[in-house]
Amino acid sequence: MDTTSIWLRDLQKPQIERLTGCKTADVCVIGAGIAGILIATALQDAGRDVIVLEAETELFANSQTAGTTAKLSWQHGDCYHRILESSGFEAAKTYLEANLKAIEWLCELISSRGIDCDLTPYPACLYTNAQTGRLRKEYAALSRLGVHARLQKRSEQPLKGSLCLQTEGHYAFHPLKLLSALAKELEIYRDARVIGQKDNVVKTRYGQVTAKDIVVATHFPILNRPGYYFSRMHQSRSYVLALTGIEPPKALYYGIDSDGISLRPYEDLTLFGGEAHRTGQDGEDHYSKLRATAAQYFPESEVVAQWSAQDCITHDDLPYIGRYSNKFEHIWVATGFHKWGMSNSALSARLLCDLICSRKNEAAALYSPARPIPGKAIRPMATDMALSAKNILEEAFYIPQKKLDDLLPGTAAIIRSDGKKTGVYKDVAGGIHMVSAICPHLGCQLHWNASDCTWDCPCHGSRFTPDGAILSSPAVHDAVRF
Repeated sequence: MDTTSIWLRDLQKPQIERLTGCKTADVCVIGAGIAGILIATALQDAGRDVIVLEAETELFANSQTAGTTAKLSWQHGDCYHRILESSGFEAAKTYLEANLKAIEWLCELISSRGIDCDLTPYPACLYTNAQTGRLRKEYAALSRLGVHARLQKRSEQPLKGSLCLQTEGHYAFHPLKLLSALAKELEIYRDARVIGQKDNVVKTRYGQVTAKDIVVATHFPILNRPGYYFSRMHQSRSYVLALTGIEPPKALYYGIDSDGISLRPYEDLTLFGGEAHRTGQDGEDHYSKLRATAAQYFPESEVVAQWSAQDCITHDDLPYIGRYSNKFEHIWVATGFHKWGMSNSALSARLLCDLICSRKNEAAALYSPARPIPGKAIRPMATDMALSAKNILEEAFYIPQKKLDDLLPGTAAIIRSDGKKTGVYKDVAGGIHMVSAICPHLGCQLHWNASDCTWDCPCHGSRFTPDGAILSSPAVHDAVRF
C-alpha cells in the first residue's frame, strides 16, 4: 500500500540551500508549509525582505500541508451558528468576510502568477444523519448572515445523509503544486530547525537569522513561553484514503456527525477522510477501520494510497493569528486552524501582512491570541488540561509490564531497560528500535501509533519515528535514542 500523500507523487520540488552562517532580513518566517509560504509571499509582495526557514532537509518532507485534502472553503463545518451563539453576530460576520476575502486573495494570487495547481470551483455540502437540528441551526445562521444556502433532504449517493446543506464559492486544488511555484520566488533555507530565539535573533543548528519581525508558522508553535500555546489547544489526527474505480463526487462533502466522512474529487480519484482522534490517545489501526467504512459506501472501489494529517484545535474553535504574546512586539503566530488550513493560511497571510505593515485589518481582534476566551470554551480547556496532567503523571507512575521478548514483529511497547522507560518497536524483520519514552518537549509519556508506526505525544501532539527522529512540533529535538 502506498503510504505517501498523492500530493507528493511526481512532484518537482524546488532545490533549496542549507542555512549556514548569519543572515539578516526584515522578516524571518519559521516554517515552509502553506501558512509560512503564503505569509512570506504576501510580505514580499508588500516590499519586505523575507527569509523562510524549513526544518527538514527538503521542502514538504514532513509538511502538514502534504497531508491535507486541500479544500479551500469558507464553510468550516457547522461553524457559523456556534460563533453566533458564543461571540455574536459581528464576530460571525467578520469570520465569514475574512474567509471570503482570503479565498478571493488566494485565487487572484494563483491567477495573476499563472500557477497551474488544478484550482477548481465546487459547491460544499455539509451532511448529517444524526444532527439534523445542528444543521438546521447552521442554515438559519447563514440566512441571517445573508448567505444563500440550500437545505436538502438527501445528499449525493451513496452518503445518504438525511439532511444536506449546500453552499457555493468553494474550491479544491493541488496544494504542493502551488507551494512549489511560490517557493521559487522566495529565499528559503533547509536544515534550519529552530532551536532557540532571543530578541530578534532566530537560532538553528547551522546558522542564525536576525530580523525585525519573526513569524512562527510551524503548525504548532515551538516557543513555549510566553504564549503557553501548549495549554491553549491540542492536536488531532485524521486519515485519508485515495479511492479509484468509482465516479468522483461532484462537490466537497463534510459530515458533521461524530463518524462523518470527508469527500473530495481529484482527477479520477475520490479522497475519503475520517477517523479523527486526539493525537496519542489510542493505538488503533485507523486505516483498517477507514478502509472498512469505504468498502461499505463504495464496495467497488480500490484503495491506491493512504496517509494521515494533523490539526491544531483551539478551545473556542477560532485560530490564533496575530502577536505571539503581548510581551513580544515583533513576534507573530499563525496556528489553530481546526482542520481548515487552506483558507486559514490565506487569511493568516493577509492578516499578518497587514499587522506587520501597520495596516488596519477588521479581523485582527477576532483572531488575536490575546482575545478573551468565551464561557463555552472553559469546558474544553479544562478537558485539555486534565488530559495533559494525566499523561504527565503517567510518565511518573506508569509501570511497564511488557518485556522485549514479549514483542511480536510489527508491534511496539514501553518497557523498562537499564532502569529507564524505553519505547521499543520490533519491525517486521525482527529489528529492534529503542528510544526514550519521554517526549523532549515537556516530558509527557509517548504512546505508540499503530496506524503510522510513530511515537506520539498525547499532551501536545509531537510525533517521532521509531528511531526517534522528530516529525511534528512543538518539540524541537529528536527523542533520545538508545
